[in-house]
Amino acid sequence: MESPLGLIILCWIFWIIILIVFLLESFRLKRLIKQLGAGDYRKRTETVTALVQKESRRVTKPLIKALRDKNTAIRSGAAEALGMIGDSRAVTPLIRAMKDKEKTVRREAIMALGNIKDPRALSPLITVLEDQDKACNCTTRPVSQRFRI
Repeated sequence: MESPLGLIILCWIFWIIILIVFLLESFRLKRLIKQLGAGDYRKRTETVTALVQKESRRVTKPLIKALRDKNTAIRSGAAEALGMIGDSRAVTPLIRAMKDKEKTVRREAIMALGNIKDPRALSPLITVLEDQDKACNCTTRPVSQRFRI
C-alpha cells in the first residue's frame, strides 16, 4: 500500500505534466497564428491547414483575435481558417471583417461566412452586394446564393 504522501506527490507530478503540455500547445498555437503573416503563400496555406487540423474549439478564439491584427496577411489568413473550421462563434467577427480596409481581408471574410452558412450573415452579405468594390461584389454574389434553400 502506498503512503498518502506518495499519492499526493504523484498527483502533483501528473498536474505539472498536464500544465506543461497545455503551455507547449498554447505556444505552438500562437506561433502558428503569427505564421499566417508569412509572405510565402505556400507557408501561409500550410499554416492555415495546421490550424484547421487542431481542435477547432481551441483555435477559434485566437483566430478571432487575429482578425484584428495589424498585418493584413494574418487577418486574411485568420478569416480563411475560420471559414474552413466553420465555428458559428466566428460569424459576428467575420461580419465586422467584411468592413476591413483591405480588400483581401474582406474577400476572405465573405468566403468564410459562405462556408459557415449561418443565417445571421445573410443580411450583411446582401448589403455587401451593393458595394462598389467589384472584387468583393463578385465574391459575395455566389456566396449569398449558398444560403438559398
